[in-house]
Amino acid sequence: AAKGARVEFAGTDKVEGHAAYKLKVTRKDGEVRHVWVDGQSFLDIKVSGEPRRFDGKLRSVEVYLRDFKAEQGLMIARLQETAVEGVKKTEKITIESVTVNPSLDDSRFTATK
Repeated sequence: AAKGARVEFAGTDKVEGHAAYKLKVTRKDGEVRHVWVDGQSFLDIKVSGEPRRFDGKLRSVEVYLRDFKAEQGLMIARLQETAVEGVKKTEKITIESVTVNPSLDDSRFTATK
């Protein structure tokens, strides 16, 4: 709320066999997203946003978050799968390694010419 977003409970649902809470998130700019939170782990397991134009049509896009593993006290989804309505093939991103708060030399943040 401090950043201007509003979160509303939108019911319960099943996501890939998991009981989940469905939340409606309205951002400050008015964009609406839905987030499904696993009823046991309380981790985000699915996110959908406003439809995107694909092949000349507006199509819904859903991202599924799976294979969570702990990294320095944070639960990280190691697999993200994006599904577009009307498209058979999905896109999968596999996270192989995670580094939390790495030491970075300040020179990495200087402008180069």
